[in-house]
Amino acid sequence: MNSIYIESSLSGKSRGELIEIIENQHRKIKELERLSASDALTGLLHKKAAIGAAQKFLDGEGKNGFHAVIIADIDDFKSVNDSRGHLFGDRVITNFAASLKKSFGEDRCIIGRAGGDEFFILMKNCMLKDVLYCAEKLCSNFERVCAGQSCSFVSCSLGVSCYPSDSRDLNMLYEYADIALYRSKSNGKNQCSVYDRSFGNRRL
Repeated sequence: MNSIYIESSLSGKSRGELIEIIENQHRKIKELERLSASDALTGLLHKKAAIGAAQKFLDGEGKNGFHAVIIADIDDFKSVNDSRGHLFGDRVITNFAASLKKSFGEDRCIIGRAGGDEFFILMKNCMLKDVLYCAEKLCSNFERVCAGQSCSFVSCSLGVSCYPSDSRDLNMLYEYADIALYRSKSNGKNQCSVYDRSFGNRRL
């Protein structure tokens, strides 16, 4: 929009009307920013936005706190998706996203969809027992997903790494949480594992 059009569209407006126009434009810009950072299916942040928000927090107000990086995904999602169809698979994804928000709480977490059936969570200013409690609640809550007449029992696995005890580098924390996630998978799924140095630096 050029300056001539803006000037002509605002001419003759009262101060109150001008303020309302500016506020409406501000709301539209904020909504566009929100949409550009959101995953279309779940409404959560997409991976880039979630990692960016987590990095900003760790570089700023969270620099001296204790936080947890959590990677969560749905067990055997491909087989559910293949056997029940993609629409049912989308229902599973959206249910899982809702369970994540309910179990961990959006007010104290940054939650994003990392891609496919994998999700990223930064739990702020927490104790490890808080993380494990939320993870157990998620595993308990996310069991039965239904769409129409079709239902399926679905489980999830989680991996956790801790800031700053495991690392202060977010990329390393993500990798360690991913390693812990695969420890959960190898131990039978439907559980949460906390990263330990004995796990090494590779997925099992």
